[in-house]
Amino acid sequence: MFAYDNAPPDTKPDIEAAGAFIEYDNKILLLKRAPEKRGGGKWGLPAGKVEPGEAVLDAAVRELFEETGIEAAPHQLEFFKKTFFKDTEKLWLFHLFHLKFDTLPANIQLNHEHTEYRWLTPREALTLPLFVSEGEIIDLIFKKLC
Repeated sequence: MFAYDNAPPDTKPDIEAAGAFIEYDNKILLLKRAPEKRGGGKWGLPAGKVEPGEAVLDAAVRELFEETGIEAAPHQLEFFKKTFFKDTEKLWLFHLFHLKFDTLPANIQLNHEHTEYRWLTPREALTLPLFVSEGEIIDLIFKKLC
């Protein structure tokens, strides 16, 4: 699996997703997928599919809240990167946003899709089993934070 800056020629994404990397003190928030979910046991950023008719920024805000309980207004998220990646079956278009906190967000509340969370440096994050093309995305985040 690897990420592209542009879609491969003559292709259209099968799935559009949005997410955010949440930063505090040069660390990012990672979530561990529940074993019964797609990518079970792997780590990734808060993210999910964009619903029909939903703006990608709104999807990132919604997924962040659903997966972590963190409430953010759309204007608080900064666009970071759009990337394409292909898993075994589908071509994904992934919109990534950035949200930085000056104080550690309290009371992270995971939903049924995740079993654990950690605040890690991007370097630490790259040592974990990561979901889909998260390694390449986290590598880009590492470059931004360093």
